[in-house]
Amino acid sequence: SIDCLGRRLGPRLLGRVDNTERLARDFYKILNEVSTQDIPDGLKLPDSFSQLVSDMKNSPYDAKTFALVLRAMMEKFERDIRESKFAELMNKHFAASSIPKGIHCLSLRLTDEYSSNAHARRQLPSPELLPVLSDNAFHHFILATDNILAASVVVSSAVQSSSKPDRIVFHIITDKKTYAGMHSWFALNSVAPAIVEIKGVHQFDWLTRENVPVLEAVESHNGVRDYYHGNHVAGANLTETTPRTFASKLQSRSPKYISLLNHLR
Repeated sequence: SIDCLGRRLGPRLLGRVDNTERLARDFYKILNEVSTQDIPDGLKLPDSFSQLVSDMKNSPYDAKTFALVLRAMMEKFERDIRESKFAELMNKHFAASSIPKGIHCLSLRLTDEYSSNAHARRQLPSPELLPVLSDNAFHHFILATDNILAASVVVSSAVQSSSKPDRIVFHIITDKKTYAGMHSWFALNSVAPAIVEIKGVHQFDWLTRENVPVLEAVESHNGVRDYYHGNHVAGANLTETTPRTFASKLQSRSPKYISLLNHLR
């Protein structure tokens, strides 16, 4: 406490006999004086209280310098805690929105396969089965996803559990980035007797700003971010925002808000 600190350091700091009440009163006065002063840029700060005491033994401070050091230490610790909180929020955001390395590598390998392997580019479904895509006698399922493994699990599970897998048609919709990898996977890993069609959102002629007003906003997630939450990621002033506000701003970068595929769902 201040009183305890005063009893230990008072005579050295204030140059008078030990008087607890007077020492505390004088020290509070000094603290009030330095609370509005600028902290010198070159002021060296201890990393802990024990180091502060050690520094004072080796190089005694006057009362004002001690108060400035104490204030600077408190502000630094508060700033470090605040920055740690923001870093925690940022790491949570990246963990929730990032693609696992294994899945990302799989998508890259399948995309490379699409460009080098003609079989991976074969038409899905085959030309003779194209009429089935609009045949109401079949059971049609639409799956909108950019997760290749998840799509494979859903399709395989449905085929294995169905009593009539030959009457099932899957219409898989994915984004432009994942289209080549998704097509390669199902071209190289047949789910027959079920029928699979792979479409990318870039292949839909009707998907225009006139027909889908939200498209313009979704295409530019920077615009969405700035409009709803402000440009917060680059150069954010962490001293003028709260963790709650910062978390809300990070959420605006979630695919939930900026993914066209999510809006199609």
